[in-house]
Amino acid sequence: MDPFAPPRRASERTSLALELAYDEGRFLPVEPRPAGAADAWARDVVARHVAAHPEAEPLRERLAMFAAGLAAEPAGADGSAEWRFVLADPVGGIVAPFLLFATTRTDDPARRDLVWDRAAFLGPVARTHPTEHLGTGVTTLFVVQDHGHVLATRRWLYPGVGASLCAVLGPLPPGELIAVQEIVQAVLAGARAEGFAPDDDGWAEAFVGEAVPFGDAWEYPGGDFSPSTVVRGAG
Repeated sequence: MDPFAPPRRASERTSLALELAYDEGRFLPVEPRPAGAADAWARDVVARHVAAHPEAEPLRERLAMFAAGLAAEPAGADGSAEWRFVLADPVGGIVAPFLLFATTRTDDPARRDLVWDRAAFLGPVARTHPTEHLGTGVTTLFVVQDHGHVLATRRWLYPGVGASLCAVLGPLPPGELIAVQEIVQAVLAGARAEGFAPDDDGWAEAFVGEAVPFGDAWEYPGGDFSPSTVVRGAG
């Protein structure tokens, strides 16, 4: 697994003017760079960030590693809206990748692919996320195994008319994700997107209604995959 790879985005994306209010000491914006230039760019950006926020000094190396990885991630072929950040939590010693992007694929299968991952080995942990300007979205938490490591990711999807907004935090060790997810959720709760029209078709509530408690059988919509059954059968 590539720890910096965003969810599958075979769909087209679109441009939106996104306004985010965030703590500059915690969020480090990342710009796309050619792979060969990403490391040097990241070291320079992180050096300036640490100079302005000395409490981040213990995280310097990890900040540079994550920033370089995100910077080198190819941008969408259509050049549409995308926002990349490295989240730093000096108190908890946590560094995390955080990505937002817009997509014009608003059909039900595309929405499900954006908030779920077939590699997850548990049924969906999902809930709605009401916001002031983006409408009611859905947020999901899922866990995967990668080379013996357990990693968690949280995603948010805000359905829109003609375009939807997706956010991704992680993957991270589950405890680290739980420690920082509310920081990101608070930023998203107050986000604005010029040109974005929330779609109040009830999709978020319907998706969350399909979630089942841990241990119950759950089949990935569309068939042939049941994460909860896989877990029970693994023992």
